[in-house]
Amino acid sequence: MTTIRRGALIVVIVAALVLATLAIPRPRVAEPATTWMRGINVATMLTQAVTIYDHPTVTGTGEPAITYARLRERGHRLIRLPVDWTFLQPGLDAGDDA
Repeated sequence: MTTIRRGALIVVIVAALVLATLAIPRPRVAEPATTWMRGINVATMLTQAVTIYDHPTVTGTGEPAITYARLRERGHRLIRLPVDWTFLQPGLDAGDDA
C-alpha cells in the first residue's frame, strides 16, 4: 500500500468513527419537573420548645414570618420541623401497664 492510500484509509476510518459517535442517540437528560419541592430543616423550633417548656411565661419566641418569607424567596417550598415527642407526650417513655 502506498503512503497516500494508507493516509486516505486512516482519514476515512477516523471520519467513520466520528460520524458513528455522532449518530449514536444519547439519552436525554430529564428536565426537572415543576412539582418537586425544595425544602429545608428548621431546628430552631426544637430549641424554642425547650425554652417554652422551661419558661412558660416567656412569649414571642417563635420565628418571625419574614424568616419564612425569605426562605420562600430563595426557592424553599417545604419547611421540615423536627418534633421532640417528649414535649407532646411527656409520659411516652413510661410504657403501658396493661
